[in-house]
Amino acid sequence: MSIETSRIMNEVMIDDTVETIARMDLDQRDLFIEVLADKWPELANKLSVSIEANLLEKDSNYDY
Repeated sequence: MSIETSRIMNEVMIDDTVETIARMDLDQRDLFIEVLADKWPELANKLSVSIEANLLEKDSNYDY
């Protein structure tokens, strides 16, 4: 498998994961968050911090 093929497959997998989470209803998202935090607390924390930082960066780049 070429590096380009691997990169494209990773992008598709990431996009599918984001879409799956976005399609969850509130109860499903709450359960997802609970399971993630229980099984992988450090990962859950890093994701939370990274998402917050990304949103703040996007907001600071927005021209009001």
